[in-house]
Amino acid sequence: LFAPKGIPHSLRIGTEKAVFLNLISPGMLWNYFMKYSAPVLEPPATISLTAPPPQRIKEMIDTITNDYKVKFL
Repeated sequence: LFAPKGIPHSLRIGTEKAVFLNLISPGMLWNYFMKYSAPVLEPPATISLTAPPPQRIKEMIDTITNDYKVKFL
């Protein structure tokens, strides 16, 4: 997947399981993921289906929009 800056793009996973490797260049967006993620300390990794509270989601969207200039359509 190549998603050039300034061009709208999306990703849809059409299978029950997926492996995703994301390379972002320049790498400053790495700081966003580090701020809002937590490492998996023990296998197996599981996905939480519980959404963060609305205020946390707003904070995350505000940060990625204002600090990293990612625009959601």
